[in-house]
Amino acid sequence: TIPNFLSITLTPSNQIIHPGRYFGIFRDWDGKKTYRKEDIPTLYADMDEFSANQMDLLDQELQLVKKGLERRYPQLDLSRVLPLGPRVVDQYGQDVKDTTNLQTIFATNLGYAGCATPVKEVEGGVIPLVNSRLFWEDIPYGLCILKDMAEMLSIPTPNIDRLTEWHQQFMGKRYIVNGQLNRELINETGTPSAYGIRGLDDLVSTNLPRGPRSKL
Repeated sequence: TIPNFLSITLTPSNQIIHPGRYFGIFRDWDGKKTYRKEDIPTLYADMDEFSANQMDLLDQELQLVKKGLERRYPQLDLSRVLPLGPRVVDQYGQDVKDTTNLQTIFATNLGYAGCATPVKEVEGGVIPLVNSRLFWEDIPYGLCILKDMAEMLSIPTPNIDRLTEWHQQFMGKRYIVNGQLNRELINETGTPSAYGIRGLDDLVSTNLPRGPRSKL
């Protein structure tokens, strides 16, 4: 049983998996370079240490947001927001054949087997598929949500910022400017602020067993 909606919002999933992995594969892309299709690794079965580290860095900042909320609101139950590796193992169980580390968890998860890396075929090869949910969902409706909550908690998020900035340059957007959410684009995101939530009490008000009681 999931105790509240925030537990779903904060559960580490595509919002950190996709940005970390896609950056890991295409981090040298300049917007013009093409790749040979046969050289593109699969999304998960070919998981490398660098990509796993990128995902872990994002997960660490997500967990800081979780801990920050728990400190402010001791009644808030976020116990189901597990770190990324344990969350995948908890969800897929015996389908994960090697739980040694995040790389092996993804590479040996039968539930992830066969997932191809989305690319666009162009003259001369393939390029990253910018017009896909890996950009247009996982950034404005993924990392930006985490960033908004982190700003409410005054938690620095250098890796969320870095990965958002890498993706947004190819989207023609500036969701993050100088390390802060760009309020001019806030309504193009799924952030709490886009829905009129202006502070932590508003954010957690429907997620507590009783009314919000911030522990200052």
